[in-house]
Amino acid sequence: MEWGRLYANLPDDHRVQAAEDNGGAGWLLIQSFCYCTSAEQDGYIPDTQVARFGGPKLKQRVAALVREGLWVRTDGRPGYVLDLRIWTEERNLSDSAEKKRAADRKRIAEKRAAERADANM
Repeated sequence: MEWGRLYANLPDDHRVQAAEDNGGAGWLLIQSFCYCTSAEQDGYIPDTQVARFGGPKLKQRVAALVREGLWVRTDGRPGYVLDLRIWTEERNLSDSAEKKRAADRKRIAEKRAAERADANM
């Protein structure tokens, strides 16, 4: 199971409050954080994933997040990115995700070193 981190003042952010008050988008924002944590897409949410979030008044909730600048429409790719003031993988991903990445980097480096050693024999 993957864990993510939310900063403690997120509910107090005036933009989050406005998106919740004017569209009920708070839960959609949390869903997008969870998606970005599990997908490790650097804050990118494709349109196909937005449709999967579902729920009542989805278009209204998406519009509230965009209006408040919490979700930003991407150029070139169909979807949104989370505003960097509330999302960065460095800040929001759990320690276990970073440990997994470090283990992957180590495993790949060891494999490449073994392949080079075999090639030099």
